[in-house]
Amino acid sequence: MAATWRAVRGATGYRISWVSQTGEDTKDFDVGPAVTSYAIQNLQPSTEYTISVSPLFGAAEGPAVSTRVKTDSGIVQVLRTFADSPTSIQVTWNLIPEATGYRLEWRRARGGTKSPQIVNLPTTVNKYDITGLRPGTEYRITLFTLYDGKEIATPATTSETGSTIGTITDLKVIEVTGKRVRLSWNGIAGATEYKVVIRNADGSFERTRNVPGNRNTIDIDDLEENITYYVLISALIGRREGSPVSITVRTETVTFSITNLRVLDARRGRIRLAWNGFPGATEYRIFIRNSEDGTERSQVISGDQTTYELTDIQEGITYIVRITPMVGAREGIPVNINVKTEDTVVAGVANLRVVDTTSSRLRIAWTGIARATGYRVTWRHSDGREISRTLPAGTTSFDIEPLQGNTVYVIGVTALIGSTESSPATVTVRTEEDSVDQVSNLRSSSIGENVIRLEWSPVPRATSYRITWRRRDGVEVSRLVTRDVTSMDIPDLVPGTAYTIFVSTLIGTRESEPISIVAQTARQEVGAVTSLRIFESQNIVRVTWVGVQGATAYKISWSPERGGPEQSKEVPGNANTFELVNLEPGVRYVVKVTALVGNRQGDPVSTSVTTRE
Repeated sequence: MAATWRAVRGATGYRISWVSQTGEDTKDFDVGPAVTSYAIQNLQPSTEYTISVSPLFGAAEGPAVSTRVKTDSGIVQVLRTFADSPTSIQVTWNLIPEATGYRLEWRRARGGTKSPQIVNLPTTVNKYDITGLRPGTEYRITLFTLYDGKEIATPATTSETGSTIGTITDLKVIEVTGKRVRLSWNGIAGATEYKVVIRNADGSFERTRNVPGNRNTIDIDDLEENITYYVLISALIGRREGSPVSITVRTETVTFSITNLRVLDARRGRIRLAWNGFPGATEYRIFIRNSEDGTERSQVISGDQTTYELTDIQEGITYIVRITPMVGAREGIPVNINVKTEDTVVAGVANLRVVDTTSSRLRIAWTGIARATGYRVTWRHSDGREISRTLPAGTTSFDIEPLQGNTVYVIGVTALIGSTESSPATVTVRTEEDSVDQVSNLRSSSIGENVIRLEWSPVPRATSYRITWRRRDGVEVSRLVTRDVTSMDIPDLVPGTAYTIFVSTLIGTRESEPISIVAQTARQEVGAVTSLRIFESQNIVRVTWVGVQGATAYKISWSPERGGPEQSKEVPGNANTFELVNLEPGVRYVVKVTALVGNRQGDPVSTSVTTRE
């Protein structure tokens, strides 16, 4: 928006400030004394701002003048016209929240009166039918969006009414498949195109498509499932349009389709396709369209077939192939693929092998091919279920997991170049047995402040045992012992600390679930201070002692021997002296010193002293 103001005599400049009603958007800008307008940009839409302008006199700022204004919503007005009969034109436009109304004007583009016909409409209306027009005549239509104190004309739109030309007949629905509808009709002689308009019931969706005049079918794709649509089809001869014929269709809810539609082989004159079928499919409908000349053909194959070979294919031509599964009379969601014979045959991978096997995982590796854009790994369970993963180019190994133990798997790897896929290289492998017995009778004992002894019963066929211990602070250590070891001393532990210890059985590379136990080392005893002495001078009593190794602090406490409150004080572990002050004269005190290690304490050592009168 633009802010303008009148110049103030003597001003050396002006300061323009703006702030949104919420206070989130606030800025100011200074301009020179010759400027009396400023364009404020990058404001938030549909937001009320307070705009202020104040004169500047050197470093001083004069009184500001303010006003409030709200920005527009930012919605761009668009005017649309549709000649729905030889004598009428339907006009639609966008609703603008800030508008106070709309004015629609129209007149003939050539000839006729120069004064337009006018209709004023409220803010809630965004559609109007202009009737009583001359057939085959071009009209200039203009929409004015009205605001408080201003109006904005949408760029003029011209629309031509249709002269009386024929209408299509026998409009009908040929096929409804999930989100796709196929329609057909009988055309009219001389039609250059057919205009197809698709709208939903509440008017929130509209799409227009034109098809050539030599066609009388249309596939409408990407609709929403289980929605009613109105379709209007009118014939066009040049710029003239016939009356539309309408039909109501409702899409279906479809939840099944094929997957992994791909090219297995592409050679001169034929293309071989494959896909993962839908369980329970009774048949597959295959639709093939030549993208260059528009010719179409279709075929139905059995539901237990998951490959198909296209023959009589022209070289260098792209074909659109759509495959739809059928379960009885129910039709699934179609899947499309674009194919052409110039795609080269992809060489297969080499040296496919299994490099590691456990009960639940197989690692495979292979030698890749040049120009591969990816690889597809497929494996089949014993129950017939097939799973596949597509990997990026440059991958030459893959871990397949989770798998079942002691189970045979057939693994295939194919190379991909674009949408073309090589023949698979396969390998058959059995996973290892998945049962490794756990240790039993796991027990522990503390044999000192720094050592825990662990014991367990042996496991048949075990080749080793893994012992892992973790302190409560997360520090973890692991050791492997041979099969003949069934006890172990864990040294160098922290006194008085709890440890979680795990023991698992290993048979080759397979490992059992670990068994755990919680054990705690013995607490370290805290010693007592020695050589506790007291020196008294001028109502100050000094206490000294010989400290305890490892002490983190010392607690000094004192109280009158005849009874009374006890006072205490802690000093650091490196101290060995403390002064008692503000004692009562002529009183006998009992003084105790206790060594501390963390939150543990040793035995207190005490002595007594009598202060001077």
